[in-house]
Amino acid sequence: MLNYKRAIFSLLGGILALLFELSVYGQCGPGKKAMPIQGTGSIVTQNVGVELPENILGNPDGTGAQFHDNGDYIVVDFIDTILAGQSYVITWRQSPSTSGTSTLYWREALEVGTYMAPRSITTTNEQFASVILTANSDTRYLRLYNSNGIDFEVDAVTYTTTKCFSDDCGGNMYLQILSGNALPPGAGEHHNVDNAGEIAGVPDGKYGIFDSNGDWVILNFPYTVPAGQQY
Repeated sequence: MLNYKRAIFSLLGGILALLFELSVYGQCGPGKKAMPIQGTGSIVTQNVGVELPENILGNPDGTGAQFHDNGDYIVVDFIDTILAGQSYVITWRQSPSTSGTSTLYWREALEVGTYMAPRSITTTNEQFASVILTANSDTRYLRLYNSNGIDFEVDAVTYTTTKCFSDDCGGNMYLQILSGNALPPGAGEHHNVDNAGEIAGVPDGKYGIFDSNGDWVILNFPYTVPAGQQY
């Protein structure tokens, strides 16, 4: 059985005023509307010493990237930008059977190499728990690291932020954000691609392998992506 993660989020424009300050809307300009989007760590861009780094990607699933030693670090790319003052969530725990207090350090960055001052949280809890944090600056990348050699695991980093979208709906229509992922390819929808089913769902460190001429896969989305929009 294919094991995949799929996330589809939809939010009604009518409740946005309850969630965001008017200043957020003002940043979008005429004919645009600020809409919330939800996401997760999507790409591991750097890894030194962290075991199973792919486990930090995607939504929390009870498996974590493992930081064992002083100096272990990982850099996660959200792809989107979390604006200063908005929140993100780190789900983590102390590794089982570990003595002492685990300390997770991290630094925020809009561009790799331009990191803000370090921040930290501590735990002795061996069960995964989520910590809600506020971005001190506009953030696309997080550098998470172990600086005292006491083991811990990070399951996921998730966030909610806003983007500006054209508000060009007609009468009696409202703007709605839909996000999704490719569905698992069915029989006859791939050829010689190893682990083709891993292409479906949100990024989780698993992948399909194209290793010969003529390999192909057909991917279906749960919604139609209009011309001019991104995927």
